[in-house]
Amino acid sequence: MQPTISTHGIFQGSLSTGDITLFSIGLPVLDFGSIFKICPTFNIYAEADASIEADLEMDVALRYTASGGQLVYPSSQSQRSGGTYSPGDSSTNVQLSAGPSVAADAQLSAHLEPSIEFGLSLAGHNTGLYLASPSSTYT
Repeated sequence: MQPTISTHGIFQGSLSTGDITLFSIGLPVLDFGSIFKICPTFNIYAEADASIEADLEMDVALRYTASGGQLVYPSSQSQRSGGTYSPGDSSTNVQLSAGPSVAADAQLSAHLEPSIEFGLSLAGHNTGLYLASPSSTYT
């Protein structure tokens, strides 16, 4: 007997760094007396994303030697199932293969995002209002 065990698997994964600040500098404050201030900041952020998908097949061939095998159903006193079964050498038949229908796909993207953010201050108190003007460059 030479049975084969076949398995099929799909691997998927992704990774993202999130925004990483590469450069940040405060620009000169626009001051309108002690009543109103605009505080601009120039920032450059970077981000990297990666994803992978792989489709994999594995076949393992097994060998067994059957000698005098007999199956009797239902068994009786005069006739019983029997025989000798022993494993053969299957170590040379292990195969890891990727068939023609298998696909592997990997993607890597990098983003560079410059932005100008404006903070506002009224009568010496920060308003908590921040305006951002982002732009993106994808490679």
